[in-house]
Amino acid sequence: MPLDLFGGRSRIYIRGQSTIETTRTRLAQAIALIVLFATAAVADPPAPAQTRDGAANEIGIYPPNKGSPKATQQREKPVTSEAESPTPIQASLHEICRTIHSSAIEAGMAPGFFVSLIWKESRFRIDAISPAGARGIAQFMPATANDRGLQDPFEPIESVKHAASYLRDLRHEFGNWGLAAAAYNGGPSRVRRWISEGSSLPRETRDYVFSLTGNQPEWFLAEGREVDAQRGDGAEDFSASCLKIAGGAKPKLVASRQERARPTLPWGVEIARHFRGDVAELLARQLQKRYPRVLGGRATEIVKQPRNGPGPRYINIAQVAFSSKNSADHFCVKLKRSGARCAVIRNY
Repeated sequence: MPLDLFGGRSRIYIRGQSTIETTRTRLAQAIALIVLFATAAVADPPAPAQTRDGAANEIGIYPPNKGSPKATQQREKPVTSEAESPTPIQASLHEICRTIHSSAIEAGMAPGFFVSLIWKESRFRIDAISPAGARGIAQFMPATANDRGLQDPFEPIESVKHAASYLRDLRHEFGNWGLAAAAYNGGPSRVRRWISEGSSLPRETRDYVFSLTGNQPEWFLAEGREVDAQRGDGAEDFSASCLKIAGGAKPKLVASRQERARPTLPWGVEIARHFRGDVAELLARQLQKRYPRVLGGRATEIVKQPRNGPGPRYINIAQVAFSSKNSADHFCVKLKRSGARCAVIRNY
């Protein structure tokens, strides 16, 4: 079938259909349209597909396979706001140890005792939080921190300074650092009730005081008993030992002492007794507060006296010692007139 595309008119014969005539102009237009459509198809790709999450993917960027390591890392990476990020603490262990030493000296406290207390409280962890809610290196409860004017218990330098001043005030109230430590741990109100009413101290508080001083809290009830200063409390020696403790070394027990030596005299006036020496001391302390005109200022001592029968072999007697029987008798009479009970005993 002849087809003349360029020479004038052409005729195309299709089976049984009418002849379609076209000109070169129409053919050129058709070719131009074909080229135009092809160009548009390349320039405008199909709309991006939607992911399972409903977000459209950019061309060439596809979600990683959920089983791939990269996908796992992206899912597990925590997202924290700037407010949630902890504020870095700008304090070194050297600074903390220097503050412990200077604050203890300023408070009149043995630095070795103070560093042991800080270690006992938090193991030098400045971000420590106890189950009860105590916070920071010195473990201040929020209410106590607020009362003492400590704005941020997690700031170690200020916390150490406030802990030293708080212990100083507790010692002023209770008379020595041993009872101050008991109040720091168990609370001043509880220690007040224990002294005045004979209530019990929690085991945690008793263990706390013993671990710091080597003595039970009752030992510190007697007049004149105190925590002794340690060797190595000089600034240089202390710094080395403090850094070791901060690094995990367990501090040594701080020695305790009795300021006033009380030798047993031949005669004594018994004011209390108990199988346990610490309880006998507590009873004597209570009587001193109850009868201050007679017992106030009088030194008491605990004497172990053998006993017969079942049970413990000894009884602990709290007594006021005298050099003569006449003096002991006279004192016991005065005590009975005040309403207390007493008995004159011969020690040897």
